[in-house]
Amino acid sequence: MKFKDRLFNGLDSSVQQNWLYQESILNVNTEYMYKVAIAQELTKGFYHHSGDDFTIELDQNKKRIPYAIVSEEVTLNKKFKKKTKSWKKDNKVDGRVDIFLSNDKSKDTFIIDVKDFEMSSSDLKKAIKRFVSMFEFYTKENTVRECALVFPTILDTSDWVIKYLRKSKLPNNLVVDFESKEVAINGESDEYAERYYANVLIIKRFSPANMVVSCAQYM
Repeated sequence: MKFKDRLFNGLDSSVQQNWLYQESILNVNTEYMYKVAIAQELTKGFYHHSGDDFTIELDQNKKRIPYAIVSEEVTLNKKFKKKTKSWKKDNKVDGRVDIFLSNDKSKDTFIIDVKDFEMSSSDLKKAIKRFVSMFEFYTKENTVRECALVFPTILDTSDWVIKYLRKSKLPNNLVVDFESKEVAINGESDEYAERYYANVLIIKRFSPANMVVSCAQYM
């Protein structure tokens, strides 16, 4: 199964569950529910990855990210430390990454941000900027494979997201995979059933022609 499919499944299971809670359980942290459900779905594995090979962390401190996404072969010499300080300054590292996955065998890492129904244009802008910075940090030894923003909406916001992505002018070495799905609550097929949109935005590296074979497992 694809990484994106796991994200959709995790989001939908948590949104459906939260819908049931609304009238009976108060003060539920919905974003945390989404994080846990998505993390649980990812433990099933995706692409060629086995779920047993993953270490999954929720609410990872951003101050640790520069160290976590660089190959262990790189020593923390003065140049790296200087670059780390620059990354912290540019990206305002106060705060956390919602879900951080690392594969103990392949050393690949995946970064996921999760938002609730009230995601704003500012949230979208910050997420894209942060994802780009993840890939640009210490490029040659960077272990990040994909960064994802997962969020539900009541209305179809695809045009808004696509419009902003076009304006954002991503670096040429990055590609975007965005998909929005209309989902019926509790699987009801009636035309009057309550519905929402599940959205997954993924940013990943572009694979040159001579790397297609080695990168095919990530498609």
